[in-house]
Amino acid sequence: MISEKEGLGKGDERDIKIMSESVVKKLRRYGDTLFIDPVDPKVIFLSLRKSPLQGPIEDVIIRRRYWYTYATHEHLEGLCPKEILEKLNGYMQKEEIRKRVKIDYTPEKESELIVTGNLAALAVMSYDYEFHATLFLYEKWRKSGKKKVINKLAKQITNKVKSVSEGSSNVCDPALLFWALKLFIEDSGIFNEMVKNVPELFNNFIDKYITTGNYVEFKPERGDALRFIEVTPEMLTNMRSTLYMLLDLLEIVKNLNANTDSKKRMIRDIKKIIQSSRGWIKSNKGEIEKKPFLSALFLRCLALYYEVEHDYPIGPHINAILEDTYQKRKTRKGRVKVILRRVLFKILDFFT
Repeated sequence: MISEKEGLGKGDERDIKIMSESVVKKLRRYGDTLFIDPVDPKVIFLSLRKSPLQGPIEDVIIRRRYWYTYATHEHLEGLCPKEILEKLNGYMQKEEIRKRVKIDYTPEKESELIVTGNLAALAVMSYDYEFHATLFLYEKWRKSGKKKVINKLAKQITNKVKSVSEGSSNVCDPALLFWALKLFIEDSGIFNEMVKNVPELFNNFIDKYITTGNYVEFKPERGDALRFIEVTPEMLTNMRSTLYMLLDLLEIVKNLNANTDSKKRMIRDIKKIIQSSRGWIKSNKGEIEKKPFLSALFLRCLALYYEVEHDYPIGPHINAILEDTYQKRKTRKGRVKVILRRVLFKILDFFT
């Protein structure tokens, strides 16, 4: 293990172990694959076999599992044993799962929907669903070379950020705005006009959306009820939004070229927020430990924090702890199965 002297603080070492256990203990098997199940027990209760709502409720359960697994897989890439990532990805590629999730658009159909502005058909979240879809799809298509698709998405992101900045529209989840700022910096050629305004936009969003203690307040709005029940409750919290904001702020510090006084001030301000947000997150860790999606996001943030603030890669260390936790859990499960099998055989012997 890495000692505190070598760079990893004892508190962070302990947090990695706790979050790794949180992820691993929620892994569930589906054939030869794995998924992470966020389903509320009430939803499971409603999906009893004789219920007339069985089909629709099972669809909701599968969609929740898919997006929860997708997000967890995304956060653990590069930090997690290959076996776990492959099995999570295997679940998401199952034909019967993809049909229930209804995401099987061909690239051609998806690009057509983007160009025609039909983002609602591609949206997967209930909150700010068109804005989320725009950012999500831009990340997906940004390196495709499809200029028409990329430019269409970039224009929509720009228009949304401008409208929020000017006060003509709002967002439930302010973390999406910091995601947009990160894209403006990373793809400065496409968002050339907006890059000039990044420090001003940053200060505007800090004033409007970051509360005392430097956490982001998620404010859900009434919307499409069907979309709402398809989103896991873990994705509608201040903790989730704050962790995403922290991730994007770290990416901004990593990629921003501090070539002007305003950008230098912006980096100083971001670093203060990063430290303060880390303190708020650590004081509210109980919420994270119970939810593997948040635990995976926490590990991603911690890895990037050490890379940006200390130039110290802890990815391999997180990988080793996840591997150790996973193998120990597999061994424990194997022992339990052996014990149960022996007990069953003894019961059968007693009655024969």
